[in-house]
Amino acid sequence: MQWDFSNRQIYSTSSSYLGFWDFEVSPDESKIYTYLIYQGAAGDSNYLIQFDFNNSNFLLSADTIHIFSDPDTPGSLKLAPDGKIYSSVFSNVPDGCTDYLYCASTINNTNSNLTVINYPDSLGASCDLQVSSFYLGGHKAYVGLPNNYNYELDTLHGSPCDTLTAVGLIDLFPKNKELKLYYDKTWQTVFVNAEELQGRNATLEFYNINGQLMESISSETDGSYFSNSSLFSSQADGVYIVRLSTEKEVLTGRFVKW
Repeated sequence: MQWDFSNRQIYSTSSSYLGFWDFEVSPDESKIYTYLIYQGAAGDSNYLIQFDFNNSNFLLSADTIHIFSDPDTPGSLKLAPDGKIYSSVFSNVPDGCTDYLYCASTINNTNSNLTVINYPDSLGASCDLQVSSFYLGGHKAYVGLPNNYNYELDTLHGSPCDTLTAVGLIDLFPKNKELKLYYDKTWQTVFVNAEELQGRNATLEFYNINGQLMESISSETDGSYFSNSSLFSSQADGVYIVRLSTEKEVLTGRFVKW
């Protein structure tokens, strides 16, 4: 199969634009961000550049949003689910270790935080770049960022290809969604687990056999997973109905307290 883009444009950059490192597109696809590293006579200047796709002259739209100076060298740019673009910045400080990564004891403001573009759809300085503003909770960043898959992609409507499985093929081993319940008599606790969920927000409800709501719990899913444990020591022995719902599905099950 061969694809052709009817409106494609090819840009040839001059020598002044050599040294690009990574890129990311804004949520509304109107801006693209990239790093221009090891610039200047000493190679100690690194630029965060914003290009505007809406500008009739794309290359002339280049806007320097920030300059990182040695020893800070920018790394990856990644668009997050919250609509912000996050970036790692590597602090190339001599720390006595012979490998590429930091020594275990090397902790500084640069490697302890991520840099954030809060409004990447906005032009110029209004994109609100905040350098080293997202604390990693005691962990460290290097040059890269994780390549996180988008598990919430839907099928490509009107196409024989399903972007969530093999291209053009049916799923030969579909997974049946199941609400997994386990009641521990010693702890008098019911454990609830579910996977392959599509929604982000979950509501877990417990009903007695008469349909009376005993407890309701709301929380976010952990990716496509949900897990909960509820104490049932104050409830009478008997059969209980469990209902787990998200924005896109409802799973039910039952367990016996004895």
